[in-house]
This record gives sequence, C-alpha cells and structure tokens, in this order.
Amino acid sequence: MGIYAAFIASLFIEMYGIPLTVYLSSTALSPINPTPPNYLLNFSLLGQNFGMDLWMLVGAGITLIGMLIIALGWYTIYNREGFVRSGIYSHSRHPQYLGIILIAAGWFIGWPTLLTTALFPALVYTYYKLSLKEEKEVAEEVGKEKYEKYREKTRMFI
Repeated sequence: MGIYAAFIASLFIEMYGIPLTVYLSSTALSPINPTPPNYLLNFSLLGQNFGMDLWMLVGAGITLIGMLIIALGWYTIYNREGFVRSGIYSHSRHPQYLGIILIAAGWFIGWPTLLTTALFPALVYTYYKLSLKEEKEVAEEVGKEKYEKYREKTRMFI
C-alpha cells in the first residue's frame, strides 16, 4: 500500500489541497457576475458553481467504472467461499487492482499534473508485481494445475 498511499496523498495535496481551497474561496473574491468558463456540464452545490470539461467527464466516467469493478469484486469474494472463479473473476483475475488502476487513471485524465504523471506508472507497475506475487501464493494454495486452468481461461486484468 505504500506507493498507492503516496499516490493518493500527493493527489489530494496537490490537486485538492491548496488549489481547491483557492477555488472554493474565489467566489467571495470574484466580481458579482463573473463569466463562467465554457464547460460541458455546469452545476451548483451549496452556493458554489462547478463545471466539468470533456476530459473531466471522461475521467469521472472511468473512475465510476473502476469503482463499480471494485464493488463487484468485493461482492463476489465476500459472498462465496474458497477459490472464486465466477462473477467478475471469470473475466479478470484481479478486478480490485484493475478498479484501483482505473480510478487512478480517471483522476489522472480528469486533472493531470506533473506529480501524478510520475506516480501513475509506478502505481500500475506496483499492482502488476503484487498481482504476480499473489498468483504464486494462490497457485500453491489451490494447486498449480487447477490455477493454471483458471489462468488459461481468464485474463490478468482486462
């Protein structure tokens, strides 16, 4: 979790710390009727106007898909016992990791920065290596032959 925690911490400090504070307080400091940017989606929440351009909408969609994949993976794991090969696990051997990677990709697409540009590939690589380690552990636990059959039928991520 170290690299993921670092990614999340940097994301929220860099994107949602000082910049978000400035953005949210800018209403009090701006002219009475400022001209809003040309967003595809505009909405107001608690007296603050928000907007999303195309890339923010694409990033939000990818983030929601990632959240759905994680939820389906958790639901499948916690409602079955033993070696799970059904549900979303019949399509991906590591749906939770795929979901986390999609969430990070959605945030990166919606609001890219230099720090996330460096950390996103590191996050993907780390989850890839972790998935390889877990596959070895599962193969030993359920039997290499049984797991190999599962590997042949099911992709690692997508």
